[in-house]
Amino acid sequence: MMYGNYIFMVFVLLWLQNFGYTERPIRKSLKKLSSSNSSHRQEQEHICIFDCEFIIPFGSPLIVPENCTQQSTVNACEIHTKIELSLNFTKFSFPQNTISLIIENERIDNFAVDLVDFYFEENLIAYTLAYQCSYGDMCEWNYIQTKLPTIINRNYQTLYNSLLPLIYNDQPQSNVTHCYSLDEPIDCQSGVCDFTQTLDEETLQLVSIRECLIFDRPKIFFGQYRYSPDPLKYNHDYLYFACNINECNSPENELAIKRAINSSMMENAATKNKGYLYIVLSLCCVFSFLFKNSYLV
Repeated sequence: MMYGNYIFMVFVLLWLQNFGYTERPIRKSLKKLSSSNSSHRQEQEHICIFDCEFIIPFGSPLIVPENCTQQSTVNACEIHTKIELSLNFTKFSFPQNTISLIIENERIDNFAVDLVDFYFEENLIAYTLAYQCSYGDMCEWNYIQTKLPTIINRNYQTLYNSLLPLIYNDQPQSNVTHCYSLDEPIDCQSGVCDFTQTLDEETLQLVSIRECLIFDRPKIFFGQYRYSPDPLKYNHDYLYFACNINECNSPENELAIKRAINSSMMENAATKNKGYLYIVLSLCCVFSFLFKNSYLV
């Protein structure tokens, strides 16, 4: 179990490295750990995209440039995307090498990270989407093409506005004197408070970390880490925010932020279901009209 947990932690660090949250080079360690397993499902060759970065503006065709390498491999396909919603473009990155998706001797089909990114000082909204998959030619590119329209067309501004006063003080002078650490306020003169909720690799339970930072910019990242299949229950929600308001990483403010996020998610789901309802009602009206006319004929 400890070996599998260590693999999981390296997985997380690898993705965080590519998101810019850490600079530790760990791809070689992960590759070594993954390749050491042998009792897993039969690996299948498939075509992946490698060693390529490019930017596509919103509204332009999603076409992989000709200079990108496409070759067959038994390892996972992998892609990292940064969807700049405020700047209207998406950056796509494909690594030079990939690894096998194996945890506890079990080969998983895919691993996905979805994170909404709000940068309050810069007034920017972005979306981080990363994906690894083990089956199907260019499965990483096909997945991204399916996901992008929904991500781009979603309304983020209402949630951004709700979270802004909970995280960001736009005054030149910071009013931070205290931040929470271990659920108790501590001195944090002119610093920044932060909060992290992630999965503990030992207990597989969500843990919360509160700290005082010397410097960071007010922002929030929230979303999900998902494995499929998920034999060890590693799927979890992720939340990180840095705020420059006094004691803003308190348990009370954490709950207020989570309520705002959950309310926004419920509204988006309701809007989506409402759209489906309109389609169903429209079809019912059409069928009713046709049914009545069939009797008139």
